[in-house]
Amino acid sequence: MTLAMEASFDQQAPKKPTNLSLNTDLLKKCRALNINLSVTLEQALNDKLAETAAHKFDNEKLDKLTPMIEYAGEKLLVLTPQVATVPAQLLKKPAGSLQQFRDEIIAAMDFAVTGL
Repeated sequence: MTLAMEASFDQQAPKKPTNLSLNTDLLKKCRALNINLSVTLEQALNDKLAETAAHKFDNEKLDKLTPMIEYAGEKLLVLTPQVATVPAQLLKKPAGSLQQFRDEIIAAMDFAVTGL
């Protein structure tokens, strides 16, 4: 069972005839049960739009939390959630400076703490 989602498209927009390729057995069974293919496909596509938008939103949040930086010619992922697990003795001998990434690092830390 699926929950009805609010439409993410203009339901009043005109309909456009479209050709689709469907599995013949699936089509035959749907027709035998009088399943309205247009309505069913619109619902499925609306659900897919919502799922994709939610996934994109999750990826954007993850990008804020773990920004990608380039240091010494390497692309590196800042693992902000793991900062607190780094032993203090490892922080005594700097290997270099990340000053140029200050804004990205502070934004990631802020996001980790506030979620904003």
